[in-house]
Amino acid sequence: MDNQSTPSDYDNLMELFRTKFSVPERMIDQFKKTYAPDQAIQFYTKYGFIYQSLNKALRSTNIKHLVRFRFVLKDIYDQLGDLMALELNAQTREVYRGQQMHFSEILDLFNSFKQNAPIIVNSFFSTSLDRHMAVGFLIAGCDKEHSMAHVPVLFTINIRKQDAAS
Repeated sequence: MDNQSTPSDYDNLMELFRTKFSVPERMIDQFKKTYAPDQAIQFYTKYGFIYQSLNKALRSTNIKHLVRFRFVLKDIYDQLGDLMALELNAQTREVYRGQQMHFSEILDLFNSFKQNAPIIVNSFFSTSLDRHMAVGFLIAGCDKEHSMAHVPVLFTINIRKQDAAS
């Protein structure tokens, strides 16, 4: 992943934001003027439309859309690698995620776990180092509409540095 992005890469992504994701022009302009590769994670989290659009493209597995995000994905990948390199002593990291899941999703997850099968997600996970914060998101996500079909789930995710390097 060492290709440099070009102005047309940016233009292609901006066009996708306009045509497929209906992102307001002022937000696109602000992104275009201020985006910096070494701040990719901050942009991903600060501008909700980037997070929403990228996760929608990941979930739909629309390759044409995903290709337009390539420079953002590369920049996030590079920045995560840099952050990981800074943690010289940390060999493992425990993070938490709270979310609502449908019963069928929980059953699929449980069956994969029982079979020691890999668990694959098609979006980025937002996580926290603070378990209480993840529980807070979990509680905030509970609403009456989903209470019958959805169940609150708290994930504890152990990240091993040796696995991340491969």
